[in-house]
Amino acid sequence: MRVRIIYLCGIIDDNTRQNRGISNANPAATHKVLNFCKAMRAIDAKPLALSMGRGRQDGSGRVFSAIAKRVDNIAVVYAHFMHSPLATHFVSAISMACLMMRLERRGNNLLIAYNCMWHYVPALLIARLAGTRCYLDLEDGAVCRGRSVILRLFDYVLARCFDVLCNDGVLLANGKLQTQTSIRRSLVWYGTTPSIASLPDWQTRPLGVMLGGTLNQERGCAIFIGAVRLLMKEADLRKHLRFFITGHGPMCAELKQLAEASDGWVQFEGLVDRNRYLEILGACHAGLMLNLTGSDMSHTTFPSKILEYAAAELLVISTCVSDVPALFGDGCVLLNDETPQALAAALRDLCSNPVAAAQVARRGSARIRAVCNPQRVADTIRQFLDVGN
Repeated sequence: MRVRIIYLCGIIDDNTRQNRGISNANPAATHKVLNFCKAMRAIDAKPLALSMGRGRQDGSGRVFSAIAKRVDNIAVVYAHFMHSPLATHFVSAISMACLMMRLERRGNNLLIAYNCMWHYVPALLIARLAGTRCYLDLEDGAVCRGRSVILRLFDYVLARCFDVLCNDGVLLANGKLQTQTSIRRSLVWYGTTPSIASLPDWQTRPLGVMLGGTLNQERGCAIFIGAVRLLMKEADLRKHLRFFITGHGPMCAELKQLAEASDGWVQFEGLVDRNRYLEILGACHAGLMLNLTGSDMSHTTFPSKILEYAAAELLVISTCVSDVPALFGDGCVLLNDETPQALAAALRDLCSNPVAAAQVARRGSARIRAVCNPQRVADTIRQFLDVGN
């Protein structure tokens, strides 16, 4: 009997997000989970994403029932969601537990929890009582800076609960996360390379440069703004470069102002659906990953968006965060100096020598495809989970 791999997560597709009136989302996490599920089908497992299907609530009190659908040909079950402060979290936790009870009746399950979310705890307890093997997928480590003592204590207790409930093994987004869990059986995995249809034409001008993801200070948005303002003073560069910004976050207003002041040179797209995102990706030649090395998140997660950049053969321009230097080697441009001046210099080099930039981009793409191709990932995880052929 084929094993069903149940992935507890918070992914949400574009249609469900819009139908539920959710204004925020994490597309990179959604596609990492979906790509994982696709890889699991290659080892003859039955993946199912059991998602909270939630996001920022608007206080309207609207309630959305649990639904089952296929997203990118993957079975996804969304829990109930309520637009109400505080109550929304308990609705999600109770709904996921009820859905888990129904799934456990069918037997032969294996469960993976995406990060340490307290909403999963009731569902995990039910799975454990049913004898299901439970694993943790640790994508983000604990962030202490700016959090009160009470919240840090809560984070610590929650992490220890997951160490007990998911003690069959842990998947880590980077090697440094091993220090944040007592689960000794571990596997570092960065994700899988998605299938990208369009590759950049390096003969076209202007060259497209993309900044995407969570738009905040820690993700280097201030560096980007400073670099673009420096380059605005160089009229010739307008013929050779253009910028696209996607995503959402606290610095959206500043980035919109930058786009308005650029007279069309910078396009602020905001949170876009998958089709529009792929259109923008296809129009670009370089992708920016500017996470600050001084931030907590730079050491406790892996910027999975660069896998999409590399799969599309974009030149990755990145700070020296997480496992990026070791993974890419000479297949990307690393910013040793996290300043607008350093980023502006890298972008000038891109314009002045696009042939060399294309060669670096192809090297990076080849390295990522070798490490993160779906079949290799599937075989590695099959052995770790002890499932499939």
